[in-house]
Amino acid sequence: SSSLKAAEYQSGMSEVFSNLNDVESLCNALIGFKKTLANRMLRSGLETPGNGLGLIGMKPQQNLHFFKVGVNPVWEDPWNVKGGRLTISTTLSNLDPTFESLVLLLAGGVIELDSGKGGKVVGIVGSRRSRGDRIEIWLSGDQIGQSPQENWIKKVHEILIRELGTTDVKAAKFKRHL
Repeated sequence: SSSLKAAEYQSGMSEVFSNLNDVESLCNALIGFKKTLANRMLRSGLETPGNGLGLIGMKPQQNLHFFKVGVNPVWEDPWNVKGGRLTISTTLSNLDPTFESLVLLLAGGVIELDSGKGGKVVGIVGSRRSRGDRIEIWLSGDQIGQSPQENWIKKVHEILIRELGTTDVKAAKFKRHL
């Protein structure tokens, strides 16, 4: 069943941040997280062609999730079941800085404040893949079980282009989860 698959998928996850109530707390937590990852990468002899949250040091087929409290990073979550994702395919050197910028835009409320009603950004997934790394911005409707509106999705994409301005972001495509 899909709920069993979701539970199995989530069983392999570890929570990195919790109880962060403001952007300042998040930034402090990110600094500590980045230092820990940098030290681990140095000990492992890994070079870091970008700077950011350490996606570059992850193995292919691994993900880093940043989701709003109360939303699980699985399609079966009530917030996600009718949602979808904007997918950004990017180079390894752009993966970390783009992911970190998106985390800060989400945490700071920039995307939702500027896009108005019609949906919610519920999370961001950074994925290492052997066939090409990617970042997904997960979108939902305004209420649980609703789909995001098409015009709102376009506004979100425009905001991401304005804030990040990379060719990768301009080429992002939206796809429904199910």
